[in-house]
Amino acid sequence: MARGLTLRLAASVAAGLALGGAFLLVQRLGGPDEGPRLDEPVTVRAALSSPVVLFGDTLRADVDVLVDTRRVDPAGVRLLGGFRPFVLRSRTVTRTRSGTTESVAFRLELACVDRACLPQQGRPRPIRLERGFVLYGGNGRTALDWPGVEVTTRLAAADRVRPALRLSDAPPPPPTWAARPSLVAGALFGGAALLGLAGLVLLAVEGRRLLAGRERDPLAGLPPVERALALLRRARTADERRTALDRLARALDDDELASEARSLAWSESTPGEPDAVAIAAKAGAR
Repeated sequence: MARGLTLRLAASVAAGLALGGAFLLVQRLGGPDEGPRLDEPVTVRAALSSPVVLFGDTLRADVDVLVDTRRVDPAGVRLLGGFRPFVLRSRTVTRTRSGTTESVAFRLELACVDRACLPQQGRPRPIRLERGFVLYGGNGRTALDWPGVEVTTRLAAADRVRPALRLSDAPPPPPTWAARPSLVAGALFGGAALLGLAGLVLLAVEGRRLLAGRERDPLAGLPPVERALALLRRARTADERRTALDRLARALDDDELASEARSLAWSESTPGEPDAVAIAAKAGAR
């Protein structure tokens, strides 16, 4: 009886010790759902994919930020600053949550094709990227001091001594077009033909109009003086005489007779038929 009681008591003590140890272990690890404990509210790690890059190639920059969500809002984590002389080609942000810790990973693709990155005489050019910052919380800030990087040339020593055009062994890719060239050419030729046909139609219409005008005007084709005299002889009203006399004055080479015809055309008194006939006789005689 005593022995059974002793065994039960020993089992209870062992179970209590086991539960206490488990509780202490959980407390030490921060609880099953809290994730790894951080000494600081934000931990930042920045690295470049390579310390050496060929001129024109892409350089990758990684910025990993671990945030204790109990002390800092991870939504406010921002990456600030440029990377001169490199320029940013692409940027992706990945967020991963583990309990009370969130990881914010920035993946940046950088490239430099500027003269500031051009190697000189085949020697690598050392580049120090512009300092960046990780901002968080109200006024939290962590500086990013990037490691140095060297930009090297793609040319060998022989290429620099005697430059030569080298063709790639791989065939060029087939050309692509937004529209088939044959269709575009057909459309352009069709449009040109329509424009030419429209021009011919307009030319024919204008030619017919001119021919019709000649047929309606019996005086068409006469020299200017003879046409003016014919109009003067056919004039029946004072306005027609004035117009014909002015036309005659502009057509005559004789300044004296032209002045007489112009004065009669624009005189205050209405030019009569006898005066017009007299002027026409003088002009016809000359």
